[in-house]
Amino acid sequence: MRRFLLTLIVGAVALGAAASATAAVTSSATLGGQSVQTFHGNGRAVLSKRGSILAVVAAGRIRVTDLPGGRRPARSCNKTGRRVSAITIVYRGPDVRCRVWGVGPWRVTFRGRGISVSGIVRGFLTLDAYASGPTGRYKIGDRPRRYWPRAPRTFRLGT
Repeated sequence: MRRFLLTLIVGAVALGAAASATAAVTSSATLGGQSVQTFHGNGRAVLSKRGSILAVVAAGRIRVTDLPGGRRPARSCNKTGRRVSAITIVYRGPDVRCRVWGVGPWRVTFRGRGISVSGIVRGFLTLDAYASGPTGRYKIGDRPRRYWPRAPRTFRLGT
């Protein structure tokens, strides 16, 4: 019984240490970053600079561009991308899903319908909804959800 309790306590301490180490690595990877989310947006969204994002576009494309001045962003997508230049890859079709992360700088442009993105980014977010139809919603940090603007609007993310 004592051996079981000792094993349980050592395991709990190890899990706690691993969780705090993981949290420290994750938060330091995008130091000064801010949480950003879009929900079922329709139009165009652009995230740029550095951080980590998960994205889904129900119908449309995701364009990942490596900006000069740093390392290339890492990316993982469910579609095969097409390289359109030395620094840009485009993923298109129905149900495009991508994860992009890295110290950058990078720019990810989403165009289409059903744009849902979640991540921690230090940089900029530009939103531009289609002129008609539903726009979608977005949330930056702890602020309440708002509707996408119908004219291009850029927000600064992080410090």
